[in-house]
Amino acid sequence: MAKRIKVSELAEFDASEYLNGDENVAAYLTAVLEHMPAHSPSSPGPTHSVA
Repeated sequence: MAKRIKVSELAEFDASEYLNGDENVAAYLTAVLEHMPAHSPSSPGPTHSVA
């Protein structure tokens, strides 16, 4: 059985510290949207794109 990790024990992470430009922000947001679960109510679906 895999060891369970509590969210409260994870190190804090802020992606904005690594996004130093519009192209990096756009790439990050695109990757996030592409990897959202299909059942997520906030998922834009396959017909939407990020400009």
